[in-house]
Amino acid sequence: MSNWQRTLDISTEWKAAGEDKITPQVLAEAIATKLEMLKKFNIVGIDSEKDYLIERFKDIVEDPDADFDDLDTVMSDLYDWGDISLDTQWAGKKVCWVKTAF
Repeated sequence: MSNWQRTLDISTEWKAAGEDKITPQVLAEAIATKLEMLKKFNIVGIDSEKDYLIERFKDIVEDPDADFDDLDTVMSDLYDWGDISLDTQWAGKKVCWVKTAF
């Protein structure tokens, strides 16, 4: 298993969305807020990509017509960001575990 350097725990919100208890806008806002709270890496490419993802989630918050398909597109990019390797080791350091389940 990879050595995740950060964890973005959105499991409670993810479950609520799966049970149709919150809208994609509410979920996107929770993700953006928690993503903003993650400690910076002080690696320009990693931190700037995180900032860009935050803005994309905030765009969903502001769009009353956004749906879960729109959110899924940004989530895919979030997973890709989280999977960036920070070293060359097998099962080495990676940016961030995105926790969506308990």
